[in-house]
Amino acid sequence: MTSDKECSTLESINRSLREEIAELTHRLKSKEQEVENLGALSLTEIILENSNAILFRRLAADDPKKRKMVYVSRNISCFGYHAEDFLVGKIMFRDIVYHEDSARTLKEIQDFVEQGIESYSQTYRIITGDGDIRWIEDRTSIFEDPSTGTRYHQGIVIDIHEKKKALQLAAEVQKSLLPEDDPIIDGLDIAGKTFPCDEVGGDYFDYLPESTTGNGSLSIIIGDISGHGVDAALLMASARAFLRMRASQQGAVKDIVMAMNRHLTEDMEKNGRFMTLFYLTLDRCHTSMEWVRAGHDPAVLYDPVTDLFTELKGPGLALGIDKDYDYHQQQFESLAPHQVLLLTTDGIYEACNQDNEMFGKERMQNIVRQHSTQTAKNILDQIIQEHNSFTSGVAQADDITIVIVKII
Repeated sequence: MTSDKECSTLESINRSLREEIAELTHRLKSKEQEVENLGALSLTEIILENSNAILFRRLAADDPKKRKMVYVSRNISCFGYHAEDFLVGKIMFRDIVYHEDSARTLKEIQDFVEQGIESYSQTYRIITGDGDIRWIEDRTSIFEDPSTGTRYHQGIVIDIHEKKKALQLAAEVQKSLLPEDDPIIDGLDIAGKTFPCDEVGGDYFDYLPESTTGNGSLSIIIGDISGHGVDAALLMASARAFLRMRASQQGAVKDIVMAMNRHLTEDMEKNGRFMTLFYLTLDRCHTSMEWVRAGHDPAVLYDPVTDLFTELKGPGLALGIDKDYDYHQQQFESLAPHQVLLLTTDGIYEACNQDNEMFGKERMQNIVRQHSTQTAKNILDQIIQEHNSFTSGVAQADDITIVIVKII
């Protein structure tokens, strides 16, 4: 018969064995988790090495020289560099930024910081280890370590060189579709310019002089495809081609716009896009004008004698929405020397400064008023100069087009 003392000893040994088994089980599970984590980490590294997205994390310091990398994925080797060189400070990322883009990128980062923007995207060029120059997109966010309070800039860098080259080629093609020079016509002083917010845009303007219309008049057209970018640019090119073809045939301004609307509705009804248009025709003596407004901001006529701005209004739905819409033609009979016509897209009015204040129509009309005695080009240049100053530090969000016509 087992004594109480022996039972107590056996229970103690049993308890110790259970505790040891529990500890061994815990260690085994920990090892299994480590193996699993290592496997996941290895898989992540494999994915990254075969990706064009380079991950990074660098210290967020006021002094650019102290923005040391604390992590960069090994696929930075695609640019001819070793990740270790960045981690030990042998190379700073700012050292590989192309010199022509360096000041701009630093200023952009400073502007983002001052505006409290914590997630942003930049496009610039870098120099590879082989000395090549390539375009990249840098998508950065600010991260703060909750345990230490240390702030980091982290994100991804993507090689967009081939895409950038394709967009630059598209921009050259689009530029060739827009007027290369302003027309020289007795009795008129004309200046026009467009500024896409991306490499290519959806704004359109054109001049169709007597050689096209066949009646001694001059037509000035300005339009805006909804949205911007490559798809808007393609629709703009299609709209331009059809408009020029139709304008070379007989018909009033109303007939041209209605035909264009039927054509664009077929192209746009499936993708939800539309095009606003203002089609203006000056008669051969430049004393009267006719126009059709298709959802576009009215053109404005400034008369320095009366110091009045007159909007060239009129009903009209944007093109590409209703193929059967009946557009109405408007007319003005009292054009006189020194009057100024202003045609724009809404990108210039709606642009905002750092305080989120819009540039607005009144601000631009004041510029026209102050410089109305100057040439059309000087008026346009003054608008652009003051607009750039007003929006300094804010990225352009929409395409901008301006046409100035002075009666002389």
